[in-house]
Amino acid sequence: MRKTVLTVLWVLTALSAAAQNRVASLNGFWNIQDSPQAEYQTLGEVPGSVFEALLDAGLIEDPSYGTNEMKMDKIYGRDWIYSTSFSLTDSQLAADALFLCFDGIDTIATVSIDGTVLLEVNNMHRSWRIDLKEAGLAAGTHQVEVLIKSPSKEANRMADEGGATLMHIGNKGLDGAPWTRKAWYMFGWDWGATLPDSGIWKDAYILAVDHAEIENTRVQTDIVFSGEQYDEITADSAQLIVEVETLEYADADLSVEIELNGHGINLIESAPVADGKASLAVTVDNPELWWIYELGTPALYDLEIALKSGNRVLETRTHKVGFRQVELVRDPDQWGETFYFRLNKVPVFAKGANWIPCDTFIPRGIKAGLIEKRIADAKAANFNMIRVWGGGIYESDEFYNTCSREGIMVWQDFAFACYATPDRQEYYENVRVEAEQNVKRLRNHPSLAIWVGNNEIEVAWKFWAYVMLYPSHKNGYEKMFEQLLPEVVTALDPTRVYWPSSPHSGENDSNPDNPNYGDSHFWKVWHGNLPFSAYRGYPSRFMSEFGFESFPDIKTIEKFAPREAWKFNSEIMENHQKNPAGNGKIMKYLKRQFTVPETFEDQVTLSQITQAEAMENGVDFYRKQRKDFHSMGALYWQFNDTWPVASWSSVDYFGRWKALHYFAKRFFNPLYISVFEEKKDAELWLVNDLKTEENLTLNWSLQQADGTVLQSDSKAVTAAPATSFMAAKIDAKPFRRQRMKGDIVIFWELEDKNGEIVSRGFRLFKKPKNFPVRDADFDTDIVKTGEKEFRVTVTASENCLYTHFKTGFDFTASDNFFHLEKDRPYTVTFTTWNEMSEAEFTEGL
Repeated sequence: MRKTVLTVLWVLTALSAAAQNRVASLNGFWNIQDSPQAEYQTLGEVPGSVFEALLDAGLIEDPSYGTNEMKMDKIYGRDWIYSTSFSLTDSQLAADALFLCFDGIDTIATVSIDGTVLLEVNNMHRSWRIDLKEAGLAAGTHQVEVLIKSPSKEANRMADEGGATLMHIGNKGLDGAPWTRKAWYMFGWDWGATLPDSGIWKDAYILAVDHAEIENTRVQTDIVFSGEQYDEITADSAQLIVEVETLEYADADLSVEIELNGHGINLIESAPVADGKASLAVTVDNPELWWIYELGTPALYDLEIALKSGNRVLETRTHKVGFRQVELVRDPDQWGETFYFRLNKVPVFAKGANWIPCDTFIPRGIKAGLIEKRIADAKAANFNMIRVWGGGIYESDEFYNTCSREGIMVWQDFAFACYATPDRQEYYENVRVEAEQNVKRLRNHPSLAIWVGNNEIEVAWKFWAYVMLYPSHKNGYEKMFEQLLPEVVTALDPTRVYWPSSPHSGENDSNPDNPNYGDSHFWKVWHGNLPFSAYRGYPSRFMSEFGFESFPDIKTIEKFAPREAWKFNSEIMENHQKNPAGNGKIMKYLKRQFTVPETFEDQVTLSQITQAEAMENGVDFYRKQRKDFHSMGALYWQFNDTWPVASWSSVDYFGRWKALHYFAKRFFNPLYISVFEEKKDAELWLVNDLKTEENLTLNWSLQQADGTVLQSDSKAVTAAPATSFMAAKIDAKPFRRQRMKGDIVIFWELEDKNGEIVSRGFRLFKKPKNFPVRDADFDTDIVKTGEKEFRVTVTASENCLYTHFKTGFDFTASDNFFHLEKDRPYTVTFTTWNEMSEAEFTEGL
């Protein structure tokens, strides 16, 4: 048996400046101008970006509208200068240390003070400091200037100097990205715009330090569990271990004091600092455990760490502590080797999607609150894990804080995806600092579950032709992902596992995408043009990436395309489709499933339903395979968008849920029925992801389109925790004629012990276009239940599939794209984005 303990503690981190160490923010509006032309000049916010500032000032057209993106090389092809002034006081200069700090500059830049270059920057994923004492600055006003070089020109320059070509992955984007330590998606991806941004994208500030500062902290626990059954597991006790490293600038009587509060516990402990380090340990009796939300409460404790000089507090850091244990279980079995996460001794089927940055221009998305909004969408759709994909960034603390509070685990890729990496020493040294900084920053976050070296680079150099042309890339791969990054994780975050790549099959097989080991990516549906049934031939141990495209909501399309461009192959629609031949592929699959409607609006809707059905077919199969841990994860590609575009997302850029997200809410329900229809019968597999045994009633009905019931049953079922089993089998042989015509549908629902319906769905035996739909009359009852809430009860005169609401306003609903059984009412709760009256709601529905 092999188990890898990922971490035994999840912690939320926040830095607070105490009385002695002083932070003077330089955030706010800086002057921005292009160099050397000075054609553009404006004030722009820090944190922020060049594109964001120019858009706010009205100096450029919106790159997301029409084909404006194609004209933006005049912006990213230039160098840009950020400049401002700051004042230094005698008090600041009297501090033991004084720094100008940048938490993030995007990407290749020089920083000058009063005309003297004091810092060269070459990595947006790193933080940077200038020692102002060493620079010899005096009290008074000083001018700081950040010259940021054109990302596209610098990428090309480095590629030319580097020799071996590192080709682009074939999307509509720019070459040279892998030579930079910049979020690679900015150069263009098969869902993303080619808009490599520039800017001071994180905080800028002056830090004055008296005596010492906290350099970093590491917090972990060892837990003593009790309880044999999943629902009985508690913590008898836990040891909280806090390690603090300090930077000292003068002799001082230094100590560290910690205080833990919450859930009836108050503990204080202190220890001296020796050789720049302090280690403390306290025993906590009967702590509340941290759970993903479907298994319990994500209990968090408040931890304050204070660095003191005598009785003076120099600096404090506060954390949210979550007591929990996560294991990555890799046991040999009849198929190969398991791959699943076990939380506090309970096996977890990971459900969720892949996360990309929240905006093409990252600071803009953060200011708009997109991180918290999207994570709320994730929880509403029953996600328990989000994978942060490697072609983007190491996300902000807000991202991990929110996931921790909401009880969602995070799979974290390092910032590498799809490209081979340069085999150059200076590149490795740059990445080592990047990795060390980010591991230290993120290791105390409760939501972080696993470190993964990269996205698809192992499978690329083994099987993708453009990488195989350059055998030296294998050497670079081994140095980066099999030596450097695991060394960093082992040294700085040893309680978490490091997994070299995604997909990866461990040391068991030369094929990194072997479905019997490790995690898998499956793209034969969509890229390979195979039917949805192909998922059933690929029983992955953990499906970390698979997906299908659709168009966004028609209201979103209105934001980037005039009505005359509403065609699959118009120039604008093709520009908002970055996957080669993607719009044609959407139509090809749509024709397989449905009769194509005449209007573009209805084609857009059916593209979403086709996407949702594709993902439902995959997830249903993987959840069925939960039994005996055969398959233990389904993270679809992708969750969100960086701009308004046709893509694999389930929530579009403006936050409008596609059909897939409503489907996901149903097919990720902790209690669910996976239906497997064959020519002669259908199996109904009940999945229980909870840690409790559930007593349920399964109701199912085999019907024709006109509502004729061919067969039905209602039976009591007892669902053991954390497993799947076949709960019913329907003999469809007597109804061969109806099956051949496609005139047959299975409706099912699960009732809890109180008679409440907790899960429902349907499945056809043939493609939806074969189902003989009938015109239906609808009776709708609307009741306003809050400022932005409405309860809508709908009754249909015929069986209806994929019932959805078209509105003149934006909303999120408790359900949508659902089925209605003939003459059976169904109630949906609406939350509108803006307050409205019942009359306005009724008129707009």
